[in-house]
Formats: sequence, structure tokens, C-alpha cells
Amino acid sequence: MENDTLDLDQLPEKEQKYNKIGGWMIIPVIGLFITPLRLTVSLFKDLIPAVTGPDIALYEDPASELYTPALRYLLYGEIFVNVGFSIFAIVILVHLFKFKSITPLLYITFVVSNLVFVVADSLIVLQLGLGTTGDFFDKELFQAIVSCSIWIPFFLLSERVKGTFVK
Repeated sequence: MENDTLDLDQLPEKEQKYNKIGGWMIIPVIGLFITPLRLTVSLFKDLIPAVTGPDIALYEDPASELYTPALRYLLYGEIFVNVGFSIFAIVILVHLFKFKSITPLLYITFVVSNLVFVVADSLIVLQLGLGTTGDFFDKELFQAIVSCSIWIPFFLLSERVKGTFVK
């Protein structure tokens, strides 16, 4: 009787047609390099001062008309997620430059996660009664939707992607 087990080492590897990142792939690569830098600047310029600065007391004082006790936790959540996205972008870059076959899935997960985070963050801000989401969230949401609309099909269908990430 034949052996019905599959030996993964005997499977042929896909042929790598491209040995460098090029074409339209340059755009998401640039975005992946910028992401940790942009999020680190936002962390030290906006989020940490918001949690440690004197204004947070206004939102935590029950006598204040701005009382929103959950704001500190929202800010901590944003810090945690931003650090996570920075690390995730670096992990994707490492896999990308090693031409790993998991790279397209990682990048798609990255852009979908970003969209989910922007929507969730906007809904939480509205739920906490911190006003309308405003231009910042509208811009972030638009960018996340456009990013998903362009890069998910690109990473799923592009022959260049299929011929680059084969290891």
C-alpha cells in the first residue's frame, strides 16, 4: 500500500521571477518604512503628552463638564495599538526583503487591521461623547479604505507579487 503522507520537502518550490522589489510594490514598501516613524512621532508628540499632561485631569474630574473617565484607557489603547502596528510593519519589512511567501498575507492583514482599528477608534470616540470624529478620522478612514481597495487586490492578483514572494 502506498504511503498517503505528504512530504513537504519534496514539493517543488515556486520559481522566483523577480529578485528585487520593484514596480508598484515600491509604494507599500515606502509606507511600511514610514509607518513606524510616523507612529513614533505621534506617540511622543500627541499620545503620551495627552495621558501625562495636565489636561487629562479635566476628563477625569467628576465635577468637570468634560468628565470622560474612559478617555485615559482609550489613549492607552491607542498607544498599545500604535506600538503594535509599528512592530508589525517592521516584521513585514523583514519578511518582504527575505522574499517570504507569507508577505502578501501579512500585508493584507496589516491594511485590514488598520481599517478595523480606524473604524473602532472612531466609534469609541463617538460612543464616549467626545464630539464628532472630525476631519482627522474622516481622512484616516478614507486612507484606510483606499489602501485596502488598492493593495488587497494587488497583493492577491499581481503576477509580480506571485513571482517575488516564493521562499
